[in-house]
Amino acid sequence: MMMNIKATSMKLCLCAGAILLSSPLMAQSVKPQNNIIHSKQADNSGMSNCHYTTVGFFHVLQENIVQKDKQSVAAMVKYPLWVQLNGKQIQIKDQQQFVEHYDAVITPKIEKIVQDQKIKTLLSTYRGMAFGNGEIWFSNACQDKAQKDSKMVRMQIIGINNFM
Repeated sequence: MMMNIKATSMKLCLCAGAILLSSPLMAQSVKPQNNIIHSKQADNSGMSNCHYTTVGFFHVLQENIVQKDKQSVAAMVKYPLWVQLNGKQIQIKDQQQFVEHYDAVITPKIEKIVQDQKIKTLLSTYRGMAFGNGEIWFSNACQDKAQKDSKMVRMQIIGINNFM
């Protein structure tokens, strides 16, 4: 059975992109600005670059946490964010508050989970993707609803379960 040339080309591009974006050099060179990782718009086949963005976001988040780059991690969070501090749930309202509580939110246990995580073993559900057993969740929505015609993909941390 002969495959459609366009479909075959698309599959090859997706594989090449996944390999390129999963390399350590790419992980260090991609930095989000204002929680947005730039991406091309969907092509004529209707496929978007959601896979690329998930891979890029994963590596950037992983690198920022391993490097303890508090400001960069804080810039990747969707606010408000509920976390547990000193045995009670609190709402972190903004980046400044996140940075102030960073060491209590991103615990050594979470750092280790993030450092050891492989992209192929991410937990994935209809709500998003997660490191470990759900310690850090991020949204894999491919389009910001407020910017339907945007060429950008918005990915953000939507949950941190630092009490597990």
